[in-house]
Amino acid sequence: MGDEKPLKLTKSDLDGLATLEGETPPPQYVRVAGKLDQIRASDRTFTIRSTAHNLAFKGIAEPGQRQQLQELWGKSVLVGGMAHFTPAGGLLRIEAEQIRKASLKEESQWGAPPRSLGGAETPQSLKVPQGPRSGLNAIMGKWPGDESDDVIAEALEHLS
Repeated sequence: MGDEKPLKLTKSDLDGLATLEGETPPPQYVRVAGKLDQIRASDRTFTIRSTAHNLAFKGIAEPGQRQQLQELWGKSVLVGGMAHFTPAGGLLRIEAEQIRKASLKEESQWGAPPRSLGGAETPQSLKVPQGPRSGLNAIMGKWPGDESDDVIAEALEHLS
């Protein structure tokens, strides 16, 4: 314990962390079905294996779900909860709110890995390039042009 060195962060380290945070999609509610493959009591984590896609999904159970997990171990389950994603949009883990036995229909319907519905918004992701049929060019018929601000304001007022 006494040999530990303090952690040093530089400005570029902090900038990199801020970039990763900006690229990470927000959590969202998902459902996942598969075989309850592993349970770990020490930290309430579990793994679900999707037989259709041969993928494993990690989850964290709520404190009161231990007995339920033990009863469902090795069976097909449906898990609903908040999914957290990696900056690349892959599933990191599911914080389970609901775990129950899954029907065959639910297994096929919810066996695929959940995908993020959208990434974090950055100024770059909000930019929409202007082309011949978009932006003011679509409204005025040509852009850039030599119209004055008053002419553009009058045209916009007329359109609205």
